[in-house]
Formats: sequence, C-alpha cells, structure tokens
Amino acid sequence: MRDLACSPNTLAGPIDTRVVNALSKRYPLDTDFLAYMAICHGGQPTIGTVKVNGCPYRVAEFLTLLDSESKLIGDFRPHFDQIQTDERVVKSISSLMNCECNTSRSLFSGLLPFAATQTDMCLDRGYVDLFCFDYRVQPTSPTVVIWDANKAMDAYFEWDSLPFEQQFSDDDEDQCLNVNWDSFLIPVASSFQEFIGMLEPNSK
Repeated sequence: MRDLACSPNTLAGPIDTRVVNALSKRYPLDTDFLAYMAICHGGQPTIGTVKVNGCPYRVAEFLTLLDSESKLIGDFRPHFDQIQTDERVVKSISSLMNCECNTSRSLFSGLLPFAATQTDMCLDRGYVDLFCFDYRVQPTSPTVVIWDANKAMDAYFEWDSLPFEQQFSDDDEDQCLNVNWDSFLIPVASSFQEFIGMLEPNSK
C-alpha cells in the first residue's frame, strides 16, 4: 500500500463497521478503499493530487465511515457550522447520502462520495466538488469520478423540471432517469487502486 502521508491530527479514528455494513447493502465498498481507510480514515493526504486531462484535482480530505451513533475516540471536535455535532460525523459519507440537502439531491443515484476537494466547507450545500464511486454501470466494481458540484446542481434543476414519470424508472424507484450525467461527471480511474496509483504530492 502507498503511504499517502495523511496529517495525523486530521485522522478520524477507526471506521465504524456498522456504517460500512449499512452502506454496503446498496453500494458494495471496494476492499482496497476499506484497507486505505483503515490507515487514513477522514485524513488529509499530502500525496493527494490527481491530474485529469492535465487539470489537477486534490483530495483535500477523505470522508468518514461514521454516523451519529458511532463511538468516537478522543476529544470532541465541533464542526464550525454545526457546533453541537462532531465534525467527523458531519463530514461522513452517511451524512451526505442521508441528508435532505443540495448535495444528496444532485448526487442522484448510483454515486457514492468518498473524498472532498476542499476542507472547512459545508459539504451538504452543493458547492464543493467531490470524488465519488460510480456504480451506475458496474454495481460491484465502481469506477472513480469527480462530481462537479456547480454543474451537478444545474443538472439537478434541469432534471427536477421534468414530469415525474420522466424522472424515475418504473422498475426501480431509486434509479433516476434522464439525468445529464456527462455534464457534471469527470472520469478519473477504473478502480480505487488505480486512482491511488495516480496520486501525486500536493503542490505547496
């Protein structure tokens, strides 16, 4: 495994296997991803920049595999915007997927975020680009994409204006139809392991 040199004081502590199991019922989590999260869970890697079509994108911090019921270790870390809640819970995959917020709406279906491109932001408001697993084509072997927040919000408003029968599949109510995916998803890697191999040291 590569050492991504995450700053120790940014780590979130152990992952919550209960949360992993809950997420995996719909989104089977990559074993390589879980192995890396065991050592850099919620961390901010100093080897975290990937170039896509010549443009650099930075893994500013990994999202956590925690929720409000998780047992957190160490001192309480208040989130700057939700001061009654530990930031490790606020910046979790579960929080983004389960909240009724701009981000969860414009992730649509088949995408699972695992890292943010900026720190100290309100990730639920739909203005921070995210690294995501894309399960739409290969439900058990997701690819890695970048979710462009601003363009995703535009796509959501376009989709939301459609008649209801054009928005969802008759066979699967969780499957969103007629989404302009190509307008806001940037392909990065065919697997998490390939993604890790692409990472370079961050510029100072």
